Amino acid sequence: MLKKLLTTKVAGFFYIPFILWQCAENPVEGDLAHLTQNVVDTTLYNISGYPYWISPNLGSTDRLYFGSKNGLTAQFNLIEMSNSSSWNNYLDSSVTLDSLLFRVYSNDSTLSENLAVQLYYSPDSHFNEINSTYDDFDGFTLDGWQPVGAGTITAETDSSGLFTQTVISWNLMSLIEALADTVDSNLVRSFAMTLGFDDSTFLEIYSREATTGSKDPKVEIYYRQSTQNSSDSTIIDTLSAVIYAAKDLTVIQYGEVSIDSLDTGVSLGFGQRMLLSLDFSLPKGALIKNADLILTQDSSLTTSDYKLILDPLDETLDTTAVQFVTDPFITMGYPWTMAAAVENSIVTIGMKYFLQNVNMGNTENIGLKLLPANSNDPFEKASFLFNPDSSKPRLEIVYVVS
Repeated sequence: MLKKLLTTKVAGFFYIPFILWQCAENPVEGDLAHLTQNVVDTTLYNISGYPYWISPNLGSTDRLYFGSKNGLTAQFNLIEMSNSSSWNNYLDSSVTLDSLLFRVYSNDSTLSENLAVQLYYSPDSHFNEINSTYDDFDGFTLDGWQPVGAGTITAETDSSGLFTQTVISWNLMSLIEALADTVDSNLVRSFAMTLGFDDSTFLEIYSREATTGSKDPKVEIYYRQSTQNSSDSTIIDTLSAVIYAAKDLTVIQYGEVSIDSLDTGVSLGFGQRMLLSLDFSLPKGALIKNADLILTQDSSLTTSDYKLILDPLDETLDTTAVQFVTDPFITMGYPWTMAAAVENSIVTIGMKYFLQNVNMGNTENIGLKLLPANSNDPFEKASFLFNPDSSKPRLEIVYVVS
């Protein structure tokens, strides 16, 4: 049974006006070289961070995961295969089915051939890749799922003998009657992968979001088809078809996750995000040459190359809550979103476009939402310092007064 015990360590979450960061594009342009005598270089420190938590969803990550890390455990993954006319090849009397393989891929060259990744099949188990959270799998079991068995693990190399990928394969020939069922109008083809492991096992598999198809979870069909030519001779063609995953999802099992208002960080797996409040004011008519928001990471929790997204809030929300099932904070989205990565414990986010539009009255400074990119390891967390010292967040702005 999957359970999450959340221990709340905060008495409340106080509503404040919020503000966020802006985009990769900078349409506010101008040659300011002739105004250098009026350039002002200033640094603002009135920045606050307010963490909140949502029920995490790992349906859009670049990997599927097995293993335990930082208090999180991933014990199974769900994959639903696409509908395809190729499923019906088995029903064609001219077709001889040679093999039916379910395959997933990893970039880990150290996987043991004895690692028992088990596969199960269900024709009627649904999940939502975008909206399903760990709450939806509370009490989930594989009772009623059909076991396929342990996968065969093969490390593949190129012509030079260099490792290219590890493939885990299952033979699905025993399921062909169920997979090609034409009677069930509500047929879904869902698979569950599980892994029995100890604390040292940690496995990443490419999800359908990670590649353009070559390493997506897939079913490969190999068959021969007989046809008659004009002289009434039989021709046998050796053919193949590939059916890709339509959905995939890692299901996380939680231990005791602490909710702490002093924990100013973000994490995919923990469902943690952060609101930023930024007190920003420049002279009316000022033209911004450069504006960077700089956050310093906690050196004891340093996560290099951790990718972050900053998105301006589109509307305010009057609430003292810090826990939500889904994220209630609506943002402006593209093209206002900004992205950056942690480098040497520092993240620098360019905000020129957003702040210039705020100063010109084209948009409001309501607040900013900081969240992790889906490409990050969900078991990791990026934490930032908001202490009243040199490590606190700052906004460095260079502007010109006309």
